[in-house]
This record gives sequence, structure tokens and C-alpha cells, in this order.
Amino acid sequence: MRNLKLGISLIIASAGVLSTQADNSTNVATNTLVKPTEYPWVSQAAAGVTIARGNSDIVLLNAKIGTQKKPPENEYILGADGAYGKSDGVENADAIHGNAQYNRNFNDKFYGFLIGDALHDGIQDIKYRVSVNPGVGYYFIKNKATTLGGEAGPGVVTQELGNDRTTYADVRVAEHLDQVLTPAAKLWEKAELVAQASKPENYYVNFEIGVETAMSKTVGLQLTLDDSYVNQPATGRKNNDVRLIGGVTYKF
Repeated sequence: MRNLKLGISLIIASAGVLSTQADNSTNVATNTLVKPTEYPWVSQAAAGVTIARGNSDIVLLNAKIGTQKKPPENEYILGADGAYGKSDGVENADAIHGNAQYNRNFNDKFYGFLIGDALHDGIQDIKYRVSVNPGVGYYFIKNKATTLGGEAGPGVVTQELGNDRTTYADVRVAEHLDQVLTPAAKLWEKAELVAQASKPENYYVNFEIGVETAMSKTVGLQLTLDDSYVNQPATGRKNNDVRLIGGVTYKF
């Protein structure tokens, strides 16, 4: 009887150990499977109607997509947008643009960056313009509600404007602002000036300001004003193009 009791006790103890091990294995497996990505890619697409004045005086369709990932030390930002339209059967909007930026944060204020930008605009007679700019940036304000930063650095531009193909060293100066207005609304603004290093009068300026309000977790409304200024445009083209863009956004 004594040996029987001892055997039963050993069986019960062994079952308890096995049960505990099984529970721990289940918890480890569960945690491994459901552990969320700490810094996921955040993406957004937008589409809408553009009212253009300048080289284009029309109503046209446009689309934009962007994604970004922002861990503490490294930031990755990718984007593309385009516009196309006709008026009375004549093409009067033909633009596609893409950009990529990598930021390396040295601390809460300073960061280094590398930006690549590519543009085709048939209306401005820019067959292609590709630029690459490294540099340094600084956050003047950086908190949950407001981010205000500036950037500067040298680079290189290669383009075909009209019938002229050129490649030159440039200097880029830029600033960007992101402002939370309410829990459901935000405002942003950004501007850049890129000038030829050896010929400062050959420069272009890109400016954008916009506001967005969320209708749900994934859908929102957006209004953007874009201004593109080329100081020495192609022959027969105007210096300035302004676009007012209203559209619907979708986050994924």
C-alpha cells in the first residue's frame, strides 16, 4: 500500500510538471505568433480632382500614394503622385513624380538624410528631372502635436528641359511642418528650394500645404495646394504652376 501511494504521488507530480511545461510552451508560441511589429509601415493612398492654373487651366484627375516607417534611429519615407487630363481632346496634364528619403537620427534634434527625387512633367516640358541630395536636418520643434524641421545639403541634378540636357551640382534648402489640429484633423506644409551651385539664378521651388480630416480609422478627406515655380522654364512655358487638389484618402 505504501508503494502504491508513492507511485500515485509520483504520477500526479509528473502530470503537474508536464502540464506546466505545456502551458509555458503554449504561452511562448502564442507570444511569438501575435507579437505585433513594433514600428510598422504606415501607408496612405489619395485620389481626387485638381483645379490647375498656369501652364494648365483645366480640371483633371490625380492620385498619390505614400508609405513610411519611423523607428527611433532610422526613418524611411517613400512616395509617388501623378496627374493626367485632357481639355477639348488636347492633353494638358501629364505628370508623374516619385521620391524616396532615408533619415538617420543622431539625437532628438539632428539627423542626416539622403533624398532621391524624379519628375516628368509634359506640360512644363520637363522630359525628366532626377536629383540626389544628401545633407543634415534639424528639428526646431518636435513633440506629439508639432514637428518643425529644416534641411540643407549639396547634391546633383540631371534633367532634360525642352531640348536641353544638363547635369549640374546643386544646393538644396528645405523646411517641413506637421501640426495636429484636433484628434481627427492635421495640417502639414513643406517647401524646398534647389539652385544650381555655379549659376544660382537657375533654380526651382516646390511648395505644398494641406489639411486632412479623418472620417473613420481608414478613410479621410484631404485638401492640398501645390505650387511649382521654375525660374528658367523651357521656351514658351510659364514660370509658375498652381494646383488645388481635393480628394479622398485611404490608410492601410
